[in-house]
Amino acid sequence: MIDEIQEDLAENSEIEGSTLGNDATIKIAEQNKHFWSPEFDINIVKRGKGSLIKAVVGPNPKVWAVFIFFYSLAMILFFLGMLMGIYQWLFDMETSVSWYIPVSILTAFIVIVFSKIGQYKGKKQMLLLWNILERSVDEGERKEKSIDG
Repeated sequence: MIDEIQEDLAENSEIEGSTLGNDATIKIAEQNKHFWSPEFDINIVKRGKGSLIKAVVGPNPKVWAVFIFFYSLAMILFFLGMLMGIYQWLFDMETSVSWYIPVSILTAFIVIVFSKIGQYKGKKQMLLLWNILERSVDEGERKEKSIDG
C-alpha cells in the first residue's frame, strides 16, 4: 500500500509528500497550494491478511494554529465578559465590560464563516487526495489478489 502511494507521489505532479514505514503524508504541490489547501495523513496497520487504514484530512497545521488562537480568544473574551458582568452586577457597579460578550460572539461567528469558506475552497483538492488514496488501495488489492490467485 505504501509502495503504491510512493509511486503516485513520484508520478503525479499535483501532489507531494513523504512516507516513513507505515505512515504517509500527502500534500498539494507548491505551485497549486493556497492558504486552505488540505493535507492527508495516512497510517496503515497490518492485521492478519488485511490492513486497517487510518486517515485524517485537514488543513495545514499553521492554519489550525490560527483558528485555535481565534477560537480561544473568543472563548476567553466571552468568559471574561461574563465573569466581569456578573461581578459588576452583584456589586451594583456600572457594567463597562459587557461589550466583551457580543465581541466574542462576533469573533466566533467570523471564525466559523472563514472555516466554512476554507472547506469550500479546499474541497476539490481534498477529493484529489482522497482519489489518490482510493487508487492506491485498489492497486494494492489487485496486487494482493494476483499474488494469492
